[in-house]
This record gives sequence, C-alpha cells and structure tokens, in this order.
Amino acid sequence: MTQTTTGATSNGPRSVGFASLGARIDALATRHAELHARIEDEHKRPQPNDERLRLLKSRKLMIKDDMTHYQGVMLTLDRRHAAKHAAKVAQAPAMA
Repeated sequence: MTQTTTGATSNGPRSVGFASLGARIDALATRHAELHARIEDEHKRPQPNDERLRLLKSRKLMIKDDMTHYQGVMLTLDRRHAAKHAAKVAQAPAMA
C-alpha cells in the first residue's frame, strides 16, 4: 500500500495513476502559490500594471480550475475503487 501526496492510500496498478494525479495537483498548487505571490508583488508597486494583473489573475484562475478538475477525478477514482472493493467483500464467502 502506498500513500499519495494528497494523503490518500492506494494499492496496485491504480496507485501509479493516482500518484501521478496527486503529483499533478501538487505542481499546480505550487504554480498557483507562485502566481499569488506575483499578484501581491504587482499590487505593491507604486503604479500596478492593470494588464499584467489581469493576465496573472486569469492564469491563476485557470490553474485553480485545473486543480479542481483533477481533485474531482481523484475523488471519482477513489469512489469507484471503494465500490469495487465493497462488491468483492460482499461476494466473498463468510468466514466462520
């Protein structure tokens, strides 16, 4: 059993995809934080560049949308895995 960067645990071949999704989300979160810092820096300038702020905020929003998408994919995969596991457990003969 392995633990992904998002704290979820996974087993077997599924862990490779799950871990890569977690890594992708982590990379996006880093880029999101970097853009946030750049936006703050631009606001601190004596005369902030409105066009630059618009562009940075737009990129930040796109990254946030991507993070939300990948988090949803991970949640869906985790729920499917749990449902398959529950079905296998229900089909297994009872131990006496």
